[in-house]
Order: sequence, then C-alpha cells, then structure tokens
Amino acid sequence: EETDTDFKHKYQFEIFGKESISLHKDKIKDDRYVNIAFYIKANEWKNKFFNTLMVKDIILEDEISYEMNEKTPF
Repeated sequence: EETDTDFKHKYQFEIFGKESISLHKDKIKDDRYVNIAFYIKANEWKNKFFNTLMVKDIILEDEISYEMNEKTPF
C-alpha cells in the first residue's frame, strides 16, 4: 500500500506456481518494507486488455527510514 499521497494506492501482485510460492512465502512478513521486482503481464480478451503484476523477486528491507528533509525544493 502506497501512502505517500493523500490517496491510498493498493497493488496486487501475483505469485504463480508451487515452486515460486514456496520460494517467496518465507520472505513475506507483516509490518515489513519490501522491494518487489516484477513484470507486467498483459492479456487480451474480447478487445479489452487485462494486466497482472507478476512477482520476480521479493527483497526484505532490514531497516528503512524515510526522513523528511527540511530543505524541500518547493
């Protein structure tokens, strides 16, 4: 969930296949920041396109601190 703006943006990523699920299931933790490497898979059906965010890798961040810089450019 992205919360940098006033709107909450949620993204759904897909992990497909038993091998891929078993590879990534231990990397997913509650209340942890992660970097997700993914690719976009597009399918056409009845002249409409549907996109899926397919997970390539999940990297846990040990500690991420996002500090606000007092000297903003605006």
